[in-house]
Amino acid sequence: MHRQESVGGGQGSLTTAEVLDRAMDQCMQRGLFDTAAWLGQLALNATDGVLHERIAATSPVVAALQDPPLTGRAHRHLVVALSLMQKGEYLRCHYELDSALKEFAAEATPEERSESCATEFPPPQLQFLCLYSLYMGGECVKCTSSNPRKSTNPHLRTLRGRLLAVLEQQRRSSSTPAASVRSSVKPAPRSSTLMGVGAAAYGDPFLCWLHGVVLRELGMKQESATYFLAALCNHPMLWCAWEDLCTLVSRENQIEEIEAMIAALEPRFMPEIFLATVKAALNVAPVSLAPSSLSSAAAAAMVQRSTSPHGGSLPPQPTPARESQQQHQQQQQQQQQRRGEGYVSPRLVNSWEALLERFPGSLFLLSNLAGYYYNVKKDLEKAQSLYKRLHEMNPYRLESVDDYSIVLFLRGDRIGLSSLAQQVYQIDPFRAESNYVVGNYYVLMGAHDRGVLHFRRAVAADPTFLAAWTLLGHAYLETKNSAAAVEAYRAAVELDPRDYRGWYNLGQIYELLQFYHHALYYYWHTTTLRPTDPRMWSAVANCLDREGRKEEAVLCLERAEAYESSSSDYYPPLVHRLGSHYLETRQPDRAVVYLEKLALSEARRLDDVLFALPHVSSYYLKQARQLLNIPSRSPSYDPAPHYAARAGRPPPTAAGGAASAGSGDGFVVYGCSLADQWLAADAAVRRHIEARWEQAALCLTKTEKHLGSFAAALGIPVSAAAEPGMPGPAEYGDAGGGVMPEEGASQHTMQLDCLCRELNKVRQYLASQQEQVEAAVRMRGGGREGGSA
Repeated sequence: MHRQESVGGGQGSLTTAEVLDRAMDQCMQRGLFDTAAWLGQLALNATDGVLHERIAATSPVVAALQDPPLTGRAHRHLVVALSLMQKGEYLRCHYELDSALKEFAAEATPEERSESCATEFPPPQLQFLCLYSLYMGGECVKCTSSNPRKSTNPHLRTLRGRLLAVLEQQRRSSSTPAASVRSSVKPAPRSSTLMGVGAAAYGDPFLCWLHGVVLRELGMKQESATYFLAALCNHPMLWCAWEDLCTLVSRENQIEEIEAMIAALEPRFMPEIFLATVKAALNVAPVSLAPSSLSSAAAAAMVQRSTSPHGGSLPPQPTPARESQQQHQQQQQQQQQRRGEGYVSPRLVNSWEALLERFPGSLFLLSNLAGYYYNVKKDLEKAQSLYKRLHEMNPYRLESVDDYSIVLFLRGDRIGLSSLAQQVYQIDPFRAESNYVVGNYYVLMGAHDRGVLHFRRAVAADPTFLAAWTLLGHAYLETKNSAAAVEAYRAAVELDPRDYRGWYNLGQIYELLQFYHHALYYYWHTTTLRPTDPRMWSAVANCLDREGRKEEAVLCLERAEAYESSSSDYYPPLVHRLGSHYLETRQPDRAVVYLEKLALSEARRLDDVLFALPHVSSYYLKQARQLLNIPSRSPSYDPAPHYAARAGRPPPTAAGGAASAGSGDGFVVYGCSLADQWLAADAAVRRHIEARWEQAALCLTKTEKHLGSFAAALGIPVSAAAEPGMPGPAEYGDAGGGVMPEEGASQHTMQLDCLCRELNKVRQYLASQQEQVEAAVRMRGGGREGGSA
């Protein structure tokens, strides 16, 4: 085509500012006003360093920016077509341009017809506008139908046929010398899911994007992604193509595949913005690895060496000598990096914050940063401050005001939400965002009927407004209209199947209706969309429990516990439920794990502590008894008299235990104890017995710690809790258990008393065992010394 000839005729590299300006002009000439405005805002907020970066002449974007200038009748047709597009007369625009293209084809010579892609006829601007206006006309017909969600664009198949014909004609002529510039750009490597594309082989990037849109509407998502990637590999400045490609990414592994394909595209900030956007859509933290950079002094020195000697901020044109110098500098930098001189280690940074450093005034990036704190970090305070700053910077920008209203709603800020609703309704009462904010305010005030009215207006103004459909379903549910709520949630799911809220809300409705099998279908799908969200797994566990599938429900609860924060209010009921289940199924080892977590949780209540600590203390006491070979009896059982009676002698006292542990005739007091086994065993068995004593001592230490917490929860001093004959809770006040009934307090106090007595007895028994061994060792040592004397 003509633009390919102009690039091959000696065009050099371009600055980022020139790339942005030319891309804006191209989009304006093709009726892509939103993309042109987005690029213009990005260019206005870019730093001088970004604008002065140079794009190599061999980059695909440089070749794609060379449009043929329109003059004469072609220019007049373009002006008329753009005016019709702005007025919304799309079918009239298509008719005018279709007639004009037929005139151009009739006036072309046979040579021009045979090489139509190598000339400026038909002009690519008019060719794209003709097809794009037909698509937009079909979209208007779709939106004005009685059921926009169920209807389709009537011109899709016609568009697909015409686009295939035009692109096939361009592919056949891509082997001509005029197309050699684009063919020199190597495509990205082939990937497993999304096919790698050779950009030049697919033709005009704007037509590739439009073809991808048509294929997506026809349900051919794989082929659609291929054409979107073809358009972007040829023209990375097409923000509309980046947005449409984002809607097709549904899994995290696809992000890695696409990232490998677009790694070499320039300018680099376009793929970075896309990757951050698609991660945000999948509720993944938009984090990137910042490369190693020079220290400030070294960076300043490099900048000083690379600046123009004429005082300008633009770097000089590349020459062979300068390129060799730059390569030498890069080799020196790599050597310094290996030695660790002047470099800092790579670190993880937030992608939105890193992009805001290069585009500091971008409201688009700032709104996405606020959305990151709201959706991913769940930091409502930080999100509110960012949204407030965004609204103050431009109060007439309504694109992100819906998320701002949700943050105010969740924080219960009635005054702030009321003020915001009044402002946006005065700006434009017919905008979908305005009605969304007003409906949100009415729901906060409890007027759900008024909320339904404004949410319906929002979806009528913009049938693709996903958040409005979701909140419309909430409002219908509050008004007891379950059927309408289901329809609203289904609309949200159809608009964006990646959004978990529609699936989760459908599951909740069917769970309320006790259709647990249907609810499970939707809840299981939410776990694939948000696998680390504990609410999703808890919802699945509830339905499984209702259906009698206890074991599967417990597995889901364990996964929810693994993802839930211990400081969350939902954490104590979760571990309480798991601990109770394992107690009922007689699995104390598993139960004590969750009961300890319950007792240590930051959001625990008094009832949780009083439930968990007695079970945990009893478990560790039982473990200590088993390690010491003490029979499992009631808490009033005293092990010392038992062993003394079996030996035929009275038990040793606390003062004279060591003296009575052994006598001159060699009789051992505790004939069945571990101490007896230690005295008669070899070195390996002795080490094993000593390890058991250490483990028993550790269990007793844990028991003492938990009983101290138990006593503190009851308002009893820890020192008094360990003494026999503890006073009742009335003597120590009710600190820590003021809401506990007196009968319950007495029961827990008696339980604590029994556990403390058992702890003291087991500890005394362990001490007597160790004293017996020490006495026997001393006696044997003394006997050997007397014999040698």
